[in-house]
Amino acid sequence: MSIPIVFEFFGVLSIIKAFFYQVSIPAIISSFPLSFIIVFIISRINKKFLEYHPIKTYLIRFLGIILILIGIMKIK
Repeated sequence: MSIPIVFEFFGVLSIIKAFFYQVSIPAIISSFPLSFIIVFIISRINKKFLEYHPIKTYLIRFLGIILILIGIMKIK
């Protein structure tokens, strides 16, 4: 768990810097897919650590993230 925590720490630092420059949309757009990918990998490696879901569930979640990102880009 230490590696994801280190990535999250540097991600939060990057997000704070992005907010300083008033660039919040890239921070939101980059955080959704990255967290999804990390959760997917962890769920495949250790099925007892997270809830186990079939690939179809993750496909639906990924499509939902894509729709959210498209909506964010259309709003901006």
